[in-house]
Amino acid sequence: MSKKEESNKILKTRYFDYLLKNMEEIDKERIEFNKDFKKLINKKTDEMAIILKCHLIIEHNIDKYIKVAFPAIEKLEDMNLTFYKKILMICNENTFTSIYKKSMFQINTLRNKFVHNLNYGLKESDFNEIQSIMNAWYEAGGYKTKKNLETIIDYTMWLTSNINITIHGIEKESKKLGLSGYLCWLENMNEKK
Repeated sequence: MSKKEESNKILKTRYFDYLLKNMEEIDKERIEFNKDFKKLINKKTDEMAIILKCHLIIEHNIDKYIKVAFPAIEKLEDMNLTFYKKILMICNENTFTSIYKKSMFQINTLRNKFVHNLNYGLKESDFNEIQSIMNAWYEAGGYKTKKNLETIIDYTMWLTSNINITIHGIEKESKKLGLSGYLCWLENMNEKK
């Protein structure tokens, strides 16, 4: 069927007649929708974009961690794990990830708030766990405490750098055994000489 024949076929449908009869109303809806879309797409301080990027960066690194920590899992992507389940999977009380558990859940909750309400605005209570973790690191390092999106960006960088340090440790010290081999190696390293 040619493109012209396809077009003619569409023009002869009841749906096309409906669209023509309701063109004015449909056009009003389209214009209103486009206004909302342009408002969203042109936001200058885009909290949503930063939260979604941070969530993606964290999840990407968690996926890398899972592949190295659990080498018996051959096709992680086929398991259709949610971000929530991935957090449960990696938060072992013997690893650094356990201190980040609540804050990782919080970044996921934040992501969900923006997914379900594109106009959502951050509140301080939305990232109190993240702020608490970062305040401890800011204080320990002698850094100035940051707030809001700066804290979330720092958190993402801090968490993912720790994940990557652990990935490299596992690859170097226990590649074939994954996390369990690495934890044994760490235990041996913590023994007295």
